Amino acid sequence: MENLIDENTLYYFFSTIAQVIAALTALLAIFIQFKIVELKDFLVGDGNSVLNRTGSDPSYSLNLKFTLRLRDSIDRKDLSGIKEVIELLSNNEKDAGHTLKNRPRGLQFLYNRFCGITNQIEDLRGLTKKTILISIFTILISLISIAFVDLISKSLCVEIISLVINGVFLIVSLYYSYKGILLGIENRK
Repeated sequence: MENLIDENTLYYFFSTIAQVIAALTALLAIFIQFKIVELKDFLVGDGNSVLNRTGSDPSYSLNLKFTLRLRDSIDRKDLSGIKEVIELLSNNEKDAGHTLKNRPRGLQFLYNRFCGITNQIEDLRGLTKKTILISIFTILISLISIAFVDLISKSLCVEIISLVINGVFLIVSLYYSYKGILLGIENRK
């Protein structure tokens, strides 16, 4: 029985999959890393804005302990420390009877946005890990297929199964890469 694809074409097909997925994964990881840094810098900027307002706006009043904690967290770019102080101020705003309705850009809004962006950062990290793992698995499947091209090309059934398996992993890898890019370009909430 004649094969669908000759041995040489199979070899190039499998090697192209490995190269494309490796390059795409590397680019995605770099893109996501830059996006995470951008989002973190934005959140540190929010913390800095809060710190700058502590003396001028009564809503932003902090005792010395929390003022120093906020300043230290900003200097170290520690998002959890900044979030803790913004959460405290947000709760103080709620306790004073203010809502998102009568202060739409107040501390509660700032806290909700801060939480949304930190969730986006965590989602980006998780998706990047998944994408890298799936990509590594796709590359390994492709490289194993290259090693056995001579055997794969001898049987039409094995050839089809090999193409389908590699194709499925390729599509899944591309899907997660696409999803990572979409999440990375998503606007701040």
